[in-house]
Amino acid sequence: MSLTRVVLVGAGPRGTGLLERLTALAPARLPGRDLQLDVVDPFPFGSGRLWRADQPEVWSLDDTFPLVDGPAVRAWAAANPRVRTPQPGEPLARALVGDYLTWAFWRTVRLAPPRVAVRTYRASAVDLDERGVVLDTGSVLPADVVLLTQGRPGSLPTPDQRARARFADRFGLRYERPRAGDPAALDQVPAGTDVAVRDAGTLTGDLVALLTLGRGGRYADGEYHPTGLEPRLRLLPPEHPPWTDEPRPGDAWPHRRAALTRAGVLTSGHTVRLDVGRRAFVLDDGTAVRTLVEPDIGTGEPRRSDDALLRALAARGELAGWSGTGALLDRTGRAHPRRFAFGPLPGPAGPRGENDAAARRVLDLLAAVPPRRTARATTAIEVRRVPLTDPDVVPMFAELTEEYAARYGHRHDLYALPDGEFDPPHGTLLVLREHGKPIAGGAFRRYDEDTAELKRIWTHTDHRRRGLARRVVAELERVAGELGYRHVYLTTGPRQPEARALYLAAGYTPGFDTAADPESVGPLAFRKNLAIPIYPVGIDEIGETPVRSRP
Repeated sequence: MSLTRVVLVGAGPRGTGLLERLTALAPARLPGRDLQLDVVDPFPFGSGRLWRADQPEVWSLDDTFPLVDGPAVRAWAAANPRVRTPQPGEPLARALVGDYLTWAFWRTVRLAPPRVAVRTYRASAVDLDERGVVLDTGSVLPADVVLLTQGRPGSLPTPDQRARARFADRFGLRYERPRAGDPAALDQVPAGTDVAVRDAGTLTGDLVALLTLGRGGRYADGEYHPTGLEPRLRLLPPEHPPWTDEPRPGDAWPHRRAALTRAGVLTSGHTVRLDVGRRAFVLDDGTAVRTLVEPDIGTGEPRRSDDALLRALAARGELAGWSGTGALLDRTGRAHPRRFAFGPLPGPAGPRGENDAAARRVLDLLAAVPPRRTARATTAIEVRRVPLTDPDVVPMFAELTEEYAARYGHRHDLYALPDGEFDPPHGTLLVLREHGKPIAGGAFRRYDEDTAELKRIWTHTDHRRRGLARRVVAELERVAGELGYRHVYLTTGPRQPEARALYLAAGYTPGFDTAADPESVGPLAFRKNLAIPIYPVGIDEIGETPVRSRP
């Protein structure tokens, strides 16, 4: 068959909006062509890292934030009985926006035209070469055009930041360097103690909200009303320029910073040094603090990005910047004809206008590219939901039994399960098939009302190192979300290092000390929060008002 392929790296708001425009415009601008859109992101599709649905309730924004269509989110929430509708004038919870973006992404996938296929990969892109986009699973995605839509990446710590982290470890202090969307672990900071926070704009505002609104404080008539449970906040000057010179619409931090200062909760203008004698971070006024928070806003230097793909491109001189049309520039200033990057913040045209223009430009470029010939049968993998009695489960359980026996010295009857353990609506058993044979699989069961427990993750010995286990886990997470679970829990054995690496790479939080000897820990527990795809019947188009439900 003839196929045109586009790879989008990043599926947050920018990637989701661009995907929607590509699918909507493809039939008219690529008539008679088959288009495959491969979307790569290690975080939940739609919400991405920044807008995950597990964010604190005190994180919010108003309807004028550039990347979010506030009225559309409110209309969607009003039509969806599963979410709470914000009241008029009430800021939008960022977690609600994350649910909306997740819905928008999966709705775009679900309504893609007949000759447009969308494939998702819960993985990280680590390089681009002549073959295509290289994933951290080892797979390579061929591409006629590559679109980088990761949003704003973080950065690797500077030598000074590494020194502060080592100093904190040495003397039992707390040093936090969270990225946007990642709440720092500040619950244990005692009330009334001094906490130094680096001013990084909106990101600092989010962290301060955890220590103020998160402790019962409130804003009313432009003033902050404390509870006495807050620490004393010492604001350090920025180390790097903010994202923009002016506050963005929807950014409440400048107003809240002034209100907190008037309430005596926050003081500004401090510097910090490491004092070995006092075993503390010491401010310019002599105050010793035991907690220092320096948010990572990224420096804009691709060579220091925490994004492996951007670092690889920059190291080879293939990412000196990007043109006004989004094309990547090499070290000589030449624009790459088929590689484009789109940043996190839109310009005057707004996100939809910019995404529409970008999608038209990409599709017009593809119209001039001859479609590649590909054999569908060599790459098709079928995903089946099966009962425990299905014949495809036999080789899966047989191999797992032998592997567990080899590693742990004893056998278990994997079929010794309560009736219906993996049956919907509380569980699912999946098998991946290729050329009519099972090659990977896994299952989940009910752990508690909101949590699914993964079990029996398996890859056939002849098909390992193809990223199949990651695909199984991602598919199980997707199905668990569809069934209403909001969390995933699992345990793996201490003698399965590849399983441990899989779950860490897939974004699971370990419930044990990763530096400890696994044998001393026993079963290794992991947890992960899910962003649930929600498909309400009351919204007809993304960004439009509710319409009558369809049958």
